[in-house]
Amino acid sequence: CVGNEDSIVDCTHDSWGEHDCVHEEDIAITCHFDGDTSDSLQVRLADTSLTEHGNIAGRVEVQRFGVWGTICDDSFTNENANVICRQLGYTRSAEQRFYTSGDGSGTIWLDDLNCQGNEDSVDLCEHREWGASDCFHFEDVAVVCATSDSSGTVQIRLVEDSIDSDTVRGRVEIAQYGVWGTICDDEFTLQNAEVICRQLGYPSATDYYTAGGGEGQILLDQVNCDGTESSVETTTAATRKMLESFAIWTQMYQAFTFDW
Repeated sequence: CVGNEDSIVDCTHDSWGEHDCVHEEDIAITCHFDGDTSDSLQVRLADTSLTEHGNIAGRVEVQRFGVWGTICDDSFTNENANVICRQLGYTRSAEQRFYTSGDGSGTIWLDDLNCQGNEDSVDLCEHREWGASDCFHFEDVAVVCATSDSSGTVQIRLVEDSIDSDTVRGRVEIAQYGVWGTICDDEFTLQNAEVICRQLGYPSATDYYTAGGGEGQILLDQVNCDGTESSVETTTAATRKMLESFAIWTQMYQAFTFDW
């Protein structure tokens, strides 16, 4: 990637699913948070895990005035979960939309959150005054965001991530037509990491490294943006057909796999 692309799929790369890699070469990146002290709101999932159906779950944390904190589960609703998942870049929350995770730290920023479900950001929902709550951290709420998408929209996530005060890092996984896979580290650059971090909603990347540990299909190899691609729609019809076929095969395999 040159670094100014809006999406990793706007970069040139080998055909989807074409590679000479093994999962020990799966790439991971480190993204940088703003770390500003304004009242702009950032949202993230901490202690993330993948559910049985491949959705992503984690404790909700929000940042205000440069300080990260949690959300209390009091009066939490499916509409709240939907707004948070959309703000994180997912289309919606999963069927099991939220649960109490606990184990957070710092300020409990929000309590009695009350979203209608159509808000663009959680800070546009009704709630108590920032930082005012009658909760303890064992009441910290978590959400489950749906990662499956049959529309062809490309989704991206960080798996087995770790978070500190101003960075988040993890293995990069990418999906199209609901099929999740990894990116090989061959010829990977910091510019590629910059594009992925921006696509995830972070302002910049600080580094990248080989993480390994992925499963499933290695979907991208030799990623190299030249800056001329305009959108995800530059993916060829043949490539889309291949991914559709792979998704159908995966669904058939899962349908006819038995536990022995």
